[in-house]
Amino acid sequence: MEINSGKTDQAEEVTTRTGVQVALGNREENYPPVGDWKIDFPLYDHEKCVGCNICVKNCPEAAIRLIDTPKGKRAVADLSWCKGCGICPTVCPTGAIKMKGKK
Repeated sequence: MEINSGKTDQAEEVTTRTGVQVALGNREENYPPVGDWKIDFPLYDHEKCVGCNICVKNCPEAAIRLIDTPKGKRAVADLSWCKGCGICPTVCPTGAIKMKGKK
């Protein structure tokens, strides 16, 4: 059985059988996007970003990815998945990420 296939019935079966919750992954059919309830969102200073991938690895929602730019890889967040938790600026070694509130 493929546990991380994103199929709810398989995840529920594994959870029931083992008592361990199974992550379903960021699939829109399992978790709809955040929407407008988010209070804070990340802003990236691509002049400071060195593409180290630390924010990507620490994002609990897998909302951050690295993109290729003329100056190398840089982090960007998919704001439809970002929950505004603030982990990314906390782990960023260069201070390239700041949280900004909605106005």
